Amino acid sequence: MPKHSRLTRVSSWLAAGFAASALSGTAAAEDLSMYMVGNSLTDQSRIDRVAKIAEGQGHALEFGQHIIWGAGLGYNWQNRWVPSKLTGTYGAAVDALPDHAWDVITLQPYDRPLINPFTGANDEDIAQAMNFIDLAMQNPENVNTRFLIPQFQPQKKITGRNAAGEPQFERPESEPDFDAWWNREYTGFYDQTFFTSSYAGLLRDGIEAEYAARTEDTGPKPGKPIEIVPIGDVFSHLHRLIRADGLELSFSGGDDEPDATPGIDGAWDLYDDGVHPIEVGEYAAGMTFYTVLFGETPIGLPAGEYDVNDEERAAVQAAVRSVVLGSPWEGDANLDGVVDQRDLDAIIDNWGSESVTWQKGDFDASGLIDVADLSNVLDNWGGVGAADLRGLVVPEPSSAAILALLGLAARRRRCR
Repeated sequence: MPKHSRLTRVSSWLAAGFAASALSGTAAAEDLSMYMVGNSLTDQSRIDRVAKIAEGQGHALEFGQHIIWGAGLGYNWQNRWVPSKLTGTYGAAVDALPDHAWDVITLQPYDRPLINPFTGANDEDIAQAMNFIDLAMQNPENVNTRFLIPQFQPQKKITGRNAAGEPQFERPESEPDFDAWWNREYTGFYDQTFFTSSYAGLLRDGIEAEYAARTEDTGPKPGKPIEIVPIGDVFSHLHRLIRADGLELSFSGGDDEPDATPGIDGAWDLYDDGVHPIEVGEYAAGMTFYTVLFGETPIGLPAGEYDVNDEERAAVQAAVRSVVLGSPWEGDANLDGVVDQRDLDAIIDNWGSESVTWQKGDFDASGLIDVADLSNVLDNWGGVGAADLRGLVVPEPSSAAILALLGLAARRRRCR
């Protein structure tokens, strides 16, 4: 659209008296039952804390867990009778899955390939995930269960072991950038490319392809598509937010870390060791689960029992919302999920600037903050970009600020 048309549209919007576009609403309460098969990464999502946050939003999340430390799906299947840790009253996976009707079942892969890279046999993660799904579908009520694959974040490179035999980790020297390491191509071999962005999707596709080839004589098929809980992608998005101009965070440390860790460079600094996240990473995983489970924006949710401050909470929620529910509204400069006065202020502060970023208000990537970007803010004023709006009311924009911008825009047009 020509810029003069945008300017006319903005002027009309202003003349109409700043017609309110604030949105409000309340999500329907939802009760979910969930069983989780996994390892320490499953445990560190702190689903008990997620359940309490969900309760505060009018939902109920009842869950059980079958967890074996350090185990992938294959080892969990071999030990489906005796896990390292049981949560809930449902028992081990061997009984819990077929004996109960579940709304959601999660299957956490770890450190194994999709198929055997040496023989080509389908006896690794694809087959092991299907073992659990078939076990659950022995109960006909579980044919329409949602089966979820939690995506894990990249693992740091093992560089040796200490005197106690414990692995020592560091960020991979060959790929120091988190996104470069995360976005490597999956090779199918034992080279840590299980810990990449594409792995969970390939696992999902492999499972669905196997079930698509199944006939009625060979057993039931899941009635719903396999879903991914994109925790690693949230870490990647959070990495970019941390590195964005003007975003400075001091994340809470883990058990062996100080209370605050200043000078965070990116997502590699969100780890307590080579695999497990510090508290803010746990909150990121928990919020990703919440958003996938209930289909609601996490924006505005409390921290609950997670030890994160308001700045960390807002950054995590912005990352989760963008990854799970889609790209942010054009006009949401600070990525907090709401287009409001703070986003208009970004336009004002950077009006006419060049070499700018989304966070400064360049929503159309033109390299200039101008009327097109102002129009995006006004068109989406009050927008939160998700079905659940939780009674949000956004104040009207400052008329003086918009009038000043319109005057500046008009002067710039006359000078051209």
